[in-house]
Amino acid sequence: MKPIRSVNPFSRNDQLYQALVGGLRHWVLVLDRQGSILEASDSILQDLQVPRQDLIGVSFWSSPWWKPESLLQVQDRLSKTRLPISARMEVCLPQGQKVMQHFMFTSVGRGKTTTIVVEAFPPQNAFLPEHLLQTALNHPSQGFALLDAEGQLLWAGDSFRKLTEGTDFDPFEAETWEKLTGHPVIAVKPGTSQETDLTLRQGEQQRLAHLTVCALQEPAGYLLRLEDSTEQQRAQKQLEQLESRLSLALKAGGVGIWEWDIHSDTLYWDDRMLELYGTNQEEFSGKLEGWEKLLHPEDASAAVGFTYRVLMGSVEQDIELRVLLPNGLIRHLRCFAGLERSASGQPIRVIGTTWDVTREKLVESGFKEAQEIAQVARWRWNVVEQQFEWSDDLRRLWGYRPDDTLPTDARISELFSTNSWQELQKASAHAIETREGFALDVEYLGKKGKKGWMHIRGRVAENREGQVTQLYGTLQDITENKLARSQLEALSSKLLIATEAGGIGIWEWDAETMCMTLDRRMAELFDVKASHFPHQLDIYALIEHHVHPDDAPSLSETFRNLADHPRLGHDIFRAETRVVVQGQTRILRLHARILPSTNGEVRMLGTAWDITSQKATENLIRHQANYDALTDLPNRRLFYELLSQELKTAARTSKSCALLVIDLDRFKEINDTYGHPAGDQMLIEVANRLRMCIRASDIMARLSGDEFVILLTQLDEAAPSATLVAERILGILRHPYRLSGEQVMLSASIGITVFPDDAEDPNKLMVSADQAMYSAKSEGKNRFRFFKRSMQDTAFEKRRIHNDLGFAIRRNELEMYYQPIVDLVTGQVVKAEALLRWKHPEKGFVSPGIFIPIAEESDLIHALGDWVFKTVTQQVQKWDAAGVPPVEVSVNISAKQFMDPRTMDRLLGYISTAGIAPKRIIVEITESVFVQEKSEIVCQIRQLQEAGIRIALDDFGTGYSSLNYLTRFDTGYIKIDRSFIQGIHQTSEAAIVDAIIAMSHKLGKTVIAEGVETLEQAEWLKDKRCDLVQGYYFARPLPAGDFVAFVEKFAALPPEG
Repeated sequence: MKPIRSVNPFSRNDQLYQALVGGLRHWVLVLDRQGSILEASDSILQDLQVPRQDLIGVSFWSSPWWKPESLLQVQDRLSKTRLPISARMEVCLPQGQKVMQHFMFTSVGRGKTTTIVVEAFPPQNAFLPEHLLQTALNHPSQGFALLDAEGQLLWAGDSFRKLTEGTDFDPFEAETWEKLTGHPVIAVKPGTSQETDLTLRQGEQQRLAHLTVCALQEPAGYLLRLEDSTEQQRAQKQLEQLESRLSLALKAGGVGIWEWDIHSDTLYWDDRMLELYGTNQEEFSGKLEGWEKLLHPEDASAAVGFTYRVLMGSVEQDIELRVLLPNGLIRHLRCFAGLERSASGQPIRVIGTTWDVTREKLVESGFKEAQEIAQVARWRWNVVEQQFEWSDDLRRLWGYRPDDTLPTDARISELFSTNSWQELQKASAHAIETREGFALDVEYLGKKGKKGWMHIRGRVAENREGQVTQLYGTLQDITENKLARSQLEALSSKLLIATEAGGIGIWEWDAETMCMTLDRRMAELFDVKASHFPHQLDIYALIEHHVHPDDAPSLSETFRNLADHPRLGHDIFRAETRVVVQGQTRILRLHARILPSTNGEVRMLGTAWDITSQKATENLIRHQANYDALTDLPNRRLFYELLSQELKTAARTSKSCALLVIDLDRFKEINDTYGHPAGDQMLIEVANRLRMCIRASDIMARLSGDEFVILLTQLDEAAPSATLVAERILGILRHPYRLSGEQVMLSASIGITVFPDDAEDPNKLMVSADQAMYSAKSEGKNRFRFFKRSMQDTAFEKRRIHNDLGFAIRRNELEMYYQPIVDLVTGQVVKAEALLRWKHPEKGFVSPGIFIPIAEESDLIHALGDWVFKTVTQQVQKWDAAGVPPVEVSVNISAKQFMDPRTMDRLLGYISTAGIAPKRIIVEITESVFVQEKSEIVCQIRQLQEAGIRIALDDFGTGYSSLNYLTRFDTGYIKIDRSFIQGIHQTSEAAIVDAIIAMSHKLGKTVIAEGVETLEQAEWLKDKRCDLVQGYYFARPLPAGDFVAFVEKFAALPPEG
């Protein structure tokens, strides 16, 4: 960098120089080395009232405007001292006025070009200090310089040169300004100024500076002021850091800052203040009155007093106030405020802070409440003055109200029992003597004869000379504790007796010594022989000699881990172990609490008792909960668990499984015929036979009364294996069973599904197997079927029909049809069979063979049966009212309906409501009703017959066809099933029909043949003296209206027609 050159840039013809000097407000004279005036500022020309041409060129030292004595003094100083210098000179003004003026003589340039600048303030400022101008021009922290219009340096003061010398700031290069300021200096417009912060680097050091560039006019140029701002910016940065820290501290502490301008009554709150008072800037008025409205009503007067103390006081004030928040809660705030006054001592503003002390107030309140709950009080005895100080909590503890008269100091002893007062006196004397605290329990005597116990703690207080002046401390009412302790001791005694009576042993184990201490009962439980109790024994020796060999290793490891890794966080120890007592294995349950020991180790204190019988009972209950009581096979719950586990294993090993659901055919009929004990024996035999058909790895269970299930596991080819097992099962179950001295045959229907081909979920597998089993039953029983997707569709269709059937009654989709029954002798219609029809809104007529079995399987049969019977009775009543020749109507009653004891009452009620004769109704029942022979069924049949309703045995010949039923039950009609009528052209079928007719007539029964479809069948039956017939040959089932028309038309036919 180029050094700043000391040059004489000024000349008479330099317009910039003239404009600069001429425009200054204070006096400036420019002298050459001989003292001739080269230039003068306009201000000095105006003040001396001298034209410029009369002043320029005149010698400063001989001019008439300065007092000669002053000039001599300055010349003397110049000969002895280097510039710059300052001097006071007397100035002679035009009006004859003489004033003292402070002059500053400064050298600009060196050698022959040296120029002297003389500066002074105008006369009105003549009395300024002499060193002011010198200080301003040469202040070490700022310097001045002049540039021409092109940015070249014309003049620089000493301070300017010192600030920039040796730095990277080169005022001689115009690029310097652009590099430092971002634009050339000539970009500053005339009449304006620009300020820039600079960093001046000198070697490894750097200083901060502030540069001001002022653009001059007429002529153009630039005045520079360079100020050293290093300390200022450092101080500013420190101030900013302090402000940031203060702000952070206030924010972290939740402190709000506020200011109140007294004269304008304006409150300024920061965001924290608004938050503390539960308001916002829009709602807060910013006035003192608005602040008072936010306070709790009970604290408003205190706030006014606080404000007055702040305004009147000379020190800061503080107060605690409550704020009523919008949500109804109360917040406790602490306010601190200080007053700021003007120079005249008048109050200007109040500045303060506020913070939330709600938590502290709650803690303080909680502490007081805890003292009251714990019944703790403070006490103090002045030893010197022998005075006792009563605190409020002490009054309360002794039962004294605030207005009660307290015992005098001389009667304090009356507050304690005699023995307790003596012990207290002794403890106090010992404390005074030894300077040690004391603690003891004493019996106190309260107000109105109240007695109790107190725990007193006391300490001594000394003065500077070491003399005891006071005894003080706390006391706590422990009356309840004393009582509880007494009760606990009594309870402990009873507990000891109870544990001995209950056979409970007590033990303690120490982790440091690894020894267990046993009481007498504990020793008996472990079969330990000892001569005295409690008896101590090494834990490992106890386990080795008395614990079952299979349990000893794990129990030893448990105690070893407890010793090495104490589990104080798990304070309960539980274990069950087997011990060998006199050759028998017993099961013990150990319970203990893990406690810290005084040596840093752990110890356990616990109990033990014999649970052998309990375990046996638990195992029995567990077995009963998971196994079938009759066959000892897994039950449904356990089977589902085993099934889920086995399917996971199969999936993991890429194997298959086959699930077989086995339902015994007609087992209910066997059970009802031979009785439940015989049925149970058959089920046991079935289970034994099934076990013979499977492997040990397979799983078998009994799901319900006559339903079994088998899971064939770990199969490579599931279908062949399942087929083989199913055939084996069907074969072995067909062998005769011996029940009540008779041989009984039994078959089964089996449904098979394969994992994972058919399903992977246990529930879906069971559903698939059930569907396959029902398919086997529907095809004739005594067979097995594998699951097919079509079975699932059939099951879904049955479910849809079931759901729709439930709405059919309410939607009036059901209708009764009536099939005529003709008397073969008279040729007239004498009866009708009522048949239910269902017209589905989408599917049309649904076959009764489809929906009746579905209704039988569910409870819908009850609703359907009631609707049918009620509709038939109403229809008979309508025919009677219309004058239709009377006919008897038969109605089918399901066996399941007879299981409801209320059914017959409802049916008889429908007859009574319709007002028809009971004999007009014939109830058709199948042999399955008779087979059950249950008392409630027999009673209901008797009830119908007693009411006058006749019974018809339907589908005779297709079931057991036992003559016993015909003789035991008074059935008026026997209906031959249509399957026999269709085969009467065969000799065997004709013989059966002929026999049924003859047998029925012998028993006095009327015979009805169903399914007559041809003239030949009708004539054959007439020839065999069959009484009544029905079938398509005569008429299909007809709606009620068509039935009446048919009867009338049929009656008009000749007998031979």
